[in-house]
Amino acid sequence: MKNASIWQQAQSEELNCWVQISHKLDNDLYIARKKAYWQRILAKARLSPERLATKSVLEVGAGPSGIFLLFPEKADFVSLDPLNNQYTQLAPHLYHQQTVVTGPLETFATERQFDVVLAINCIDHSEAIDLFIQKLAAVCDGAGTAVLAVNCHQTRWGEWIWQHFQSILEPHHPYHFTEANYTRLLLPHFQILHIEDIEDDIIWINNETSDAKIPSSTPPQATPKRQLWHALLSGRAVALLFMRLLAWLGWPAHDFAGNGRSLYRHKLFILTPKAAPPP
Repeated sequence: MKNASIWQQAQSEELNCWVQISHKLDNDLYIARKKAYWQRILAKARLSPERLATKSVLEVGAGPSGIFLLFPEKADFVSLDPLNNQYTQLAPHLYHQQTVVTGPLETFATERQFDVVLAINCIDHSEAIDLFIQKLAAVCDGAGTAVLAVNCHQTRWGEWIWQHFQSILEPHHPYHFTEANYTRLLLPHFQILHIEDIEDDIIWINNETSDAKIPSSTPPQATPKRQLWHALLSGRAVALLFMRLLAWLGWPAHDFAGNGRSLYRHKLFILTPKAAPPP
């Protein structure tokens, strides 16, 4: 289990990221492109919005522009996030008829199981990753599907560096693993049906929702000088310099041009729970 203060810092960093781009949540073009992105991700998971509309669905770590955007009408859809109280205030117009629950998956109090459980880019934000995986399996119906997306380190040396210097390099992501080590963590609880690379989809959505294409209609939350000062005070300047050095050596965090190597690649794990052992 990670130290609780590290998890709280990760939540604070996550909320701050959304506050900085909150103007996009009011932009129809941004929402349209996020919906198109979610359709691409569901297609790689061999699901569809039409199919999900007939299922019970839990979206873990949904954020303010999650897959729930595809379901504005009444559906058996639960959005779960530790920051939902803040997100519903940040973008109340995006929350329609889905059930909204505030809290982490690890302490989600429910006896029901869902046909489909979606956990997109949130497992590495969790406070206790082993408990997160156990609960992910517990809330997914035995014949159901769990879809987990996460950044995977490409190298063991990158994994080691980020695990040991996480609080400086990437405080909003407490956990760092390679695809092989995520597989090792998942196998006691899930059968892995298939793994898809979604780096091209990440490149696409980052390009389609860049500031150049989704300009701000409101003043920025912090000036560049304030952001730099905050980085210096928080120690993030060291991380920025280190990342610049790695990029200079040919290892950017993500190669968003789509034609080189990078520290991470986004992977989509499509899972089904293993039967619980008899008592």
